[in-house]
Formats: sequence, structure tokens, C-alpha cells
Amino acid sequence: MTLASLDQVGGGAVDPRALILGACLAEGSDGLSALEPGWLVATDGRPLADATDPELRGFVREAAARQAAGIVLRLGAVWQRPPEALVDEAGHAHLPLLVLPPEATLSTFLRQVNESTGIHDVAVLSTAVSLQSELIGALSASDMETELVRRIATSLDVSAVLYDDRQDVIAAQGEAPVHLIGQVLEGALSGSDDSDQRQDVGRWQVAVSEVAVEPRSTYLALAWPVGRDIDNGLIRSTRFAVRQLMRAHARTLASALLHDQIQRAQVLLELLEGVSDIRLQRMRDGLVLLHFPAEGTYQVHVIGGGYAADGTDTEPDPVLSLVQSLAAELSTPALMGVYGGEYAILHGASDAFTNELVQSLPDRVHGASSAFHDLTAAPAALRQAQMSMSTGRRTGHFTPFHRVGFVDFILGHLPVETLQDKAADVLGDLAANEVLIETLVEYLRHGLDIQETGRAMHLHPNSIRYRLSKVEELLGRTLTDPETITLLYLTLHDTITQPNSDREVR
Repeated sequence: MTLASLDQVGGGAVDPRALILGACLAEGSDGLSALEPGWLVATDGRPLADATDPELRGFVREAAARQAAGIVLRLGAVWQRPPEALVDEAGHAHLPLLVLPPEATLSTFLRQVNESTGIHDVAVLSTAVSLQSELIGALSASDMETELVRRIATSLDVSAVLYDDRQDVIAAQGEAPVHLIGQVLEGALSGSDDSDQRQDVGRWQVAVSEVAVEPRSTYLALAWPVGRDIDNGLIRSTRFAVRQLMRAHARTLASALLHDQIQRAQVLLELLEGVSDIRLQRMRDGLVLLHFPAEGTYQVHVIGGGYAADGTDTEPDPVLSLVQSLAAELSTPALMGVYGGEYAILHGASDAFTNELVQSLPDRVHGASSAFHDLTAAPAALRQAQMSMSTGRRTGHFTPFHRVGFVDFILGHLPVETLQDKAADVLGDLAANEVLIETLVEYLRHGLDIQETGRAMHLHPNSIRYRLSKVEELLGRTLTDPETITLLYLTLHDTITQPNSDREVR
């Protein structure tokens, strides 16, 4: 259907060749919400009967902004002639203002227009179905996102770009300026709903839409030269197809990741429970499938606080997923799972991997074993990593097992509550005197040397002797007694060994 079949009463000049793509009825104040570019908007004046002149002008401006093909009026029900404000604003907006023939009704008009555009819709639908079938094949590609973009660009003869939520390019195909489009991406999407947002970027027209949220926000931009028209229905169907494919791909990856985590956890459990050399030989095939070497140098890393799953969760553990990602990034073989309520990772010995784990999960308590060469020694390495984690939990600092001192080793076997009770018992009233505690700590830190303690605290040695005598009075013990010194050293060990940057001497 064309504009030439209607009578014009004002507005912009009618192009008899202009193709009408559809029509909708204006109902209520927000009646233009269904209007698509290239459509006519029809009204008998009922929703606008009480509208003021500014409201009538706003109606025309919004129709023009939505790229309407024209406004169609049915006179007689409310208006005997078109309102002057409507005619005047249609002229300013260069939007054709048309009236229906006397014998036509709005319902008949809308049906005729939309039936006549059916052939066009079928063509668009056929193209959309063909494109969706083509895109499905991208799921089997090793780099799904790159292949998806390539197929879109080739099928629609457009430039296609996938961006992440930082406007970084994930994949691109075509000649469009990806960086310029990326710069306007945020503005194109601001305040948008689920529809595509179009705007011009240089000599390119660009349609942008969000196609994925998990595991990251992803946006698809399609760009084509200004002056070439692409049907909105085709754009929408492409967005829908890409969104569904991205979701399917994410679900497939999550399922594969979960299955892999389960397999790695099962093998890890066997190793940490203790296996014989014969049993280890039988496990070799499983290790090969998980790309984990049966010979090499290994470490056990533990992380406090396991995944709080309810037993029905089918999603991959986020911490273990992070471990897998880091292991893949650093080419480090790793088995991982939740063991005894804590995360346990058996991996190829790598300081870089250990450091990345600690830095990536700074709010968790970490522990690491010494390196070992025989997988049957994994249970002993687990105990080392747990001792390391116990020390870190007590001191607040990550301490690999090879840096855990003998006193740390002893204290690591004591429950925190027991240690606190014993410290309170040993220190007694002295615990409330901060100055004397600081002096005692410096005295123990400097090997019971009064001169060195005085220099560290910027005090005369006699002042140190006086304070230490007060310490003995409150303790009821002499500082020349080896047992007393041992008790005090164990009690104050974590304070004594605290790094200089974390303490202040007064």
C-alpha cells in the first residue's frame, strides 16, 4: 500500500513511491508505543479530544521521531476538520497528514494496510529463519563469538561487532569503525528498554542491543551505510537469535565446567584420602583425561570457606571456576574440590599460580604446602597446607608451609579459643597495661637485650629496667626464668613476629 491512495490535508509532501510497512492505532496518551518506522499512525481523534495545542504538537513530534510514514485521520467522530495545531506541526515536521475516504473505518483501514504488507513480512520472516539456521552452526566453533559475528556480517551484508560492558571489542567483522561505535555505545543504550537503539556514526547507521548478561554483559552492534535501509523486523529477529544462542552457549559452558569440576573433585578426593602406588597406576587414565600429569612436582593449596551450596545447586562453584580459569591462563594442571569444608587444590608447583590465587581471593584465608614429587604424598601435603592456613588465620598473613616456624607449628595445633584462654591466664593483669606489654614485646623481640630494646624504643636502658620490674610484679614471675620466657614468647608470638609496617612502637 502507498501514500497515494489517501487524501492529503497538510504536512510534508507525499512521496507516491513511499512504501507503507504497517499501521497502528493511536489509543490513549501513550498510543505511539507500538509505532514502528515506516508505519502509519491512525486516529479518529478520541484519545486527543481534550488535548491542548502543545499536546497535539507533541503527538506529531513524537510520531516524526519514531519515523512514522504519516498520520491518518478519520474525521466526523470527534473532529470535523483537522486541528490547526496538528496541521501546523505536521508541516514543520515534514510529516504527511492524511484523511481516510468517507466510506472507510479505522478497523478496515488497519486490516487492509497490514494485510497488504504481509508479503513483505513473509520475506523478512524467511530471511530471519534462514539467518537463525545459519547462526546455530556457530555453536560448534571453537571461538563461538567470532564465528557468530562472521556469519551475521556475511548473511546480512553488514558490519557486526560484539562489545563487552567496558566497550572493549570481543569480536568484529566488516568495515565499520568499531572504536567510534564503542565510544557512543553507552549513550546509545542509556535509558533503553528491550528495543534496538539506532543512531548515526559518521557515514554509518548503527543498531545496538544487549544480547547477554551472564556471565558478562555483551552488546551487539550492526552497522551499515547511511542511505541503505534494513528492516526493523530483521534486526529484531537477529537480536533475538543471538541472545538465545548466547544463552545456550553459556549454559553449555556452565554444564561442561560443572561436569569437569565434579570429575576433578572425585579424583582429588581419592588422592587426599590416600592411595597406594597400585591404585595410582589404575587412576592414570583418569588423570590423563583431566590433563593432570601423573609425574612431576606438586603443591596443595587450601582456601578457607567452602561453597555454601544446598546440595541441589547445578551451577559451577564460582571459586572453583576462578581456580580453573587461572589454571588455564597460567597453563598449570589442577585438581580441585571442597574437602573438609575448605577448598583444596592440588596443582603443579607454581609460585605464580599460588600468588594469583591469593591476590584473586584477598578476603579468604589461604594455605600452601611445600613442593612434593609423589602423588601418594598428597595427604601429608594437605596437612601442611592446613597448618599454613591455620597460621595465616591466626596472624592475618599468608604464610606458606616452608615459612611456618617451629612456634607457628606448635601454635597451629591449638584451637584459637584455647590459645586465647592460656594467654589471658599467663598475662593476668599485665594484659591491661599497653605500655608494659609493648616494652615486654620489644624485649622479647630483641633477644632479652635491654640495650637494644632501649634503642628500639628510644628510651634509656634504666627506663626499660624499671618497666620490666613492673612486668615481673604484675606477672608474679621473674624474667630470668626460662619457663616464664617460653610462656611469654608463645603467648605474644604473633605480636612479636608482626611485620614492622603493621606495628608502632611507643
